Amino acid sequence: MKELLILLLLVGVWGGCWVLVVKRTKMRRWLAHLCGFLAGWVVAPVAILPFLPPSAPSEKDAAPVAAEAPPPARDVLAISAEDIGAAWPLTIQGGRFGCGEASALLLEHGGVVYALNGTARGRIKNNPDWRDIDAVWDKQRQGGNIGEVISRGIEACKQAGLWNADRQLAKPAPNNSGMAAIICAGYVEDRLLAPKSADFPWGKDARGVWQMPDQVYVIKSYVDSQNAFGAMVRTNYRCEIKAAKGGSGDPGDWRLIKLDFEQ
Repeated sequence: MKELLILLLLVGVWGGCWVLVVKRTKMRRWLAHLCGFLAGWVVAPVAILPFLPPSAPSEKDAAPVAAEAPPPARDVLAISAEDIGAAWPLTIQGGRFGCGEASALLLEHGGVVYALNGTARGRIKNNPDWRDIDAVWDKQRQGGNIGEVISRGIEACKQAGLWNADRQLAKPAPNNSGMAAIICAGYVEDRLLAPKSADFPWGKDARGVWQMPDQVYVIKSYVDSQNAFGAMVRTNYRCEIKAAKGGSGDPGDWRLIKLDFEQ
């Protein structure tokens, strides 16, 4: 509608000028020239403006373009089966390397820590929460190469600045494993329904005691005792205890950290 009105205005002005010039009215000739000037240089450009294509915005007026966010940094300690391809020898599909002391290489997957290289596997007895890589190593897989996984792990630990093969373990602290097992058995008895019936597997049948840093010991074993019906039942337990004052036979020299039962 706006464009149509402007067009009609232009036609009207041109028509009026034509009447002034052609009909030779009594108005002065300079008025006719002024009318033509206005029609040609003012009304006409204004009339055609709505029909012109819009101009592109200048660089100054253009909206700023948001900078593209950089891709997230890759976890150098992460590893997956796709990274190695056919040489992947494990039944799990990946994990994250752990860089232990004195070149102990670990692999964590789903909350489980596997001892990967020979150094780490040799320390499983002192680390009860570690599992041997044999548990997930498919030795029959064609093309599988555990050495490639270990090499990738060492390189990843070096990139992360966590690898120091020359670093030595601290001198072993006095071993009070036997006393730790006895003290833990006392804590277990206190929580049984019939403590006097408790029968612990002292000797070769005991599951094991692990000495941790700072005189902390982890005991994994079981106890047979009577339930509410007088029947003997077996209960597995995991006891974590610390020798607070040298590890003597006095329970006051020990501090219970955690005790978990499992039927």
